[in-house]
Amino acid sequence: MLFSQFVATLGFISIAGALPSQKRSTTYVLKERHLVPRSWRKLGPASKRDTLNLKIGLVQQNPGAIEQHLMQISDPTHERYGQHLSQEEIDEIVAPPKESLDLVKSWLEEHGITNYVPNKSKTMIHCAIPIGKAETLLNTTYSTFKHEDGTEINRAPEWSLPEFLLDSIEIVQPTNSFFHPKQHLVSDNNAWHDAAWWKSEGEQTYPQAFAGSADGQYGQAYESNINGQPPPVQGAQVPQFGQSQPQQNGQPSQGGFQPPQGGNVGGTIDVSQVCQGKFVTPQCRRTLYGTIDYIPQAPNQQTVATTNYLNQTVIRSDISLFMQTFRPDASNIGNEINIVSIANGDVDQNISPQKIGDLTNQEANLDAGNIESIAYPIPLTAYHTGGSPPFQPSAATPDNTNEPYIEWLDYMLALDQVPQVISTSYGDEEMTVPRSYAERVCSGLAQLSARGVSLIVSTGDHGVGKNGQCIANDGSGDKFVAVFPASCPWVTGVGATAGFNPEVATYRFASGGGFSYYFDAPDYQKSTTQAYIQTLGSQYGGAYNPNGRGYPDAAAHGDHDAIVFNGQVSTMGGTSASAPTFAGVIALVNDALIAAGKPPLGFLNPWLYSVGYQGLTDIVSGSSSGCNTTGFPAQQGWDAVTGFGTPNFRQLVQLAFNGPTDGSSALPKGGQRK
Repeated sequence: MLFSQFVATLGFISIAGALPSQKRSTTYVLKERHLVPRSWRKLGPASKRDTLNLKIGLVQQNPGAIEQHLMQISDPTHERYGQHLSQEEIDEIVAPPKESLDLVKSWLEEHGITNYVPNKSKTMIHCAIPIGKAETLLNTTYSTFKHEDGTEINRAPEWSLPEFLLDSIEIVQPTNSFFHPKQHLVSDNNAWHDAAWWKSEGEQTYPQAFAGSADGQYGQAYESNINGQPPPVQGAQVPQFGQSQPQQNGQPSQGGFQPPQGGNVGGTIDVSQVCQGKFVTPQCRRTLYGTIDYIPQAPNQQTVATTNYLNQTVIRSDISLFMQTFRPDASNIGNEINIVSIANGDVDQNISPQKIGDLTNQEANLDAGNIESIAYPIPLTAYHTGGSPPFQPSAATPDNTNEPYIEWLDYMLALDQVPQVISTSYGDEEMTVPRSYAERVCSGLAQLSARGVSLIVSTGDHGVGKNGQCIANDGSGDKFVAVFPASCPWVTGVGATAGFNPEVATYRFASGGGFSYYFDAPDYQKSTTQAYIQTLGSQYGGAYNPNGRGYPDAAAHGDHDAIVFNGQVSTMGGTSASAPTFAGVIALVNDALIAAGKPPLGFLNPWLYSVGYQGLTDIVSGSSSGCNTTGFPAQQGWDAVTGFGTPNFRQLVQLAFNGPTDGSSALPKGGQRK
């Protein structure tokens, strides 16, 4: 079905279901109430003079249409597979009726608000107004709340609208969203050393970490790319990387694809030669996942990206030093990174003493180093998003109280060209946001995925929840904690592993995993997650939502990864390390596809759950401990700890070119796969 035909089938929905009522009742009606999360406490009334950058999200046309479209273009067996949408085509589907936009504009003007700015698609209106004005506009009261980490914000746990606007406005933020993005980064408490130490003592302390890499030697196959010309490409043919194992009820048989025990995964260097348990370098990760001898063929035909919040910024000099130390052929990448500021996001390359003391920028550096040390020379863009345009601190509210995630989405959805792979290492507990906020953000992520973007998201570092903090907002009982946006069905959640032969779920910290309370399990994974839940029996009954979207979808190594910060070298861990690593591998799969004239993978999950899982190494040991329990167990096939497992690049490329290996339908029809 062509795009025009698809949109035509939605026309009746647009006309019959989207037009707002013209009745102008000015009676205010409660629109939404959200309980304050337990990690926040109320301090007192907010200063009415403080400014909010209010975001008013209009009800979009054709609810569910983007998701329907996304499933079609992401299903390898569908005729529209790979036919990703443009920004204009998405706007055509979701743009609200003009009547809705006019009603909201007139409402704002009646309150003396004329400085509003609609976004490109007219789905969101931005206006900077004093809190006192916002309280009148929304018939609410803002208070100042303090997070357990010391952050202070202004929020209104409930808000209202005039009755005539209930069908026109979906969300208004910041009101009752307590979303507080946290970096999924775990300290190793290891010493930091300068480059001179590495040259004199590092190789003796971590000999395997330097095997074949300290002098720039990456094995014969890759060395030819440094010193000479890459080997010729034989048309669009894919190298035969081995045979796939058969499916058994939608699960990989015999534990999925396992790298040879002590064998040669990368082709020229043995994993045991380059992987040091306490110090994981790019050389190790590239060898472990089989990308070490792959030479990108079309690097300038796609872009990879990372996202940063919390005043994090990629420091070019640190990335250059990281590459000089661990991947010399990419030593210039630090100066080539495209750093983009969104909503006053920090891009300052001069590291202040305060930032050094606060360890700010470690997350941004780890993300950039991990994704680009695999994906190089594919260009990298780093998006740095602040909380508002602009924010004026006051004595009462010294912190930025505005919401950054919608700012980033609004910016991305307006771009004509978007990266093919984006890695995000930030998230928060799902219960910190109201359902309307989660659904709106998730819908925006679906729109971005429909553009052909693979959205890779970390799943957190606290397993099923921090011990002693697994209580629902309403105090109704113990609940495992879901992490957002990993719980959104339209992203690919990535957990973390440790060790090498075999890899296991991390144990120094617990990789995040579980089931959403807001989003049902989508069709592409329903039979898979239900099969896993059946193996749990009555264990943890009532502590999680058995019908929810399960995550993670996959995993990658995320423990003791090398990092450079402030010119010093050490190690860190977390799903913040595993997500960009997995993203880098997917970027190389895209490279092989693009070089052969094929579209990039885009939204991975329908392909991953039906075909791609055969190219992941199953992780069968460990658990997502937390909430004073051992959490969900890793086991054969998909699990809520490591998903389907870690990437085997050669198998993934083979599967991306050839599709299902057994001729089965990609998506389940009425339940079980054949």
